[in-house]
Amino acid sequence: MAVFAVGSDCVTCGLCSRVCVSGIIKVGPDKRPFVAEGDEKKCLRCGQCVAFCPKGCCSLSFQTGPRVAVDWSKFPDPASAETLLRSRRSVRNFKKTPVSMETVSRLLETARYAPTASNRQPVRWVIVMTREKLEEIGGLTARALKSGATGRKWDEWVGAEWEKGHDVIFRGAPQLAAAIVPNTVTEDGAIALAHFELAAHALGVGCCWAGIFNRVARKSPEVLASIGVKEDELLAGSIMFGNPDVPRARLLPERNPVNVTWLITPTSPTPPRAAS
Repeated sequence: MAVFAVGSDCVTCGLCSRVCVSGIIKVGPDKRPFVAEGDEKKCLRCGQCVAFCPKGCCSLSFQTGPRVAVDWSKFPDPASAETLLRSRRSVRNFKKTPVSMETVSRLLETARYAPTASNRQPVRWVIVMTREKLEEIGGLTARALKSGATGRKWDEWVGAEWEKGHDVIFRGAPQLAAAIVPNTVTEDGAIALAHFELAAHALGVGCCWAGIFNRVARKSPEVLASIGVKEDELLAGSIMFGNPDVPRARLLPERNPVNVTWLITPTSPTPPRAAS
């Protein structure tokens, strides 16, 4: 079966060809799109052609699940989207009641739509669902901190505080989400975690990037092993999360002015093209 096909109701708009990332969808003399034999192997399986087809007449052989249409009536207006993004705050005060499996699954469903390089979708998640397991991981982290694994004196203090019963590693969070990636694509995991955090904010789940744990885990094989990271994988990052024990922030925080360099005019003349 061919990778790409179009139905008889194709209106020959050519949009599928225009959005094809690999450029393998061509338009024939009859204006109908097609993929030349042998070009199927270049398909990135991104599904752009199907997603953008205005009539739903494009199909891909490897897409066998139900087609879910975008309900644009639920798309936020610009002000609502800006409020969601700007009002996100790191939460470090959590209730003991954990976030339900249903809600965590919903967050992961949203996070899996995060973009990835060449549509490889390499992110693997590890979700620590109980405080008891998180304390076990925290104990390993604290020992690594006290041993000077990170080379930072302040980190040794953090390890000592943990052993005194002060959780300055996970801030009392009941759960943790870790994004694991192959050892070449850390950006994909970071983008997925950002999607997870924003989806959590929309659902009223509190999140905070687990910076201390992330730093220690990347230097301690024992800590990495505690969350099942394999030898050919990397911890892209992790977020501690839970039901917040504080109300939503009333004010937007102060931020530094945007630091931007606008590149508009060429700094040097464009070299002339060689004569053909």
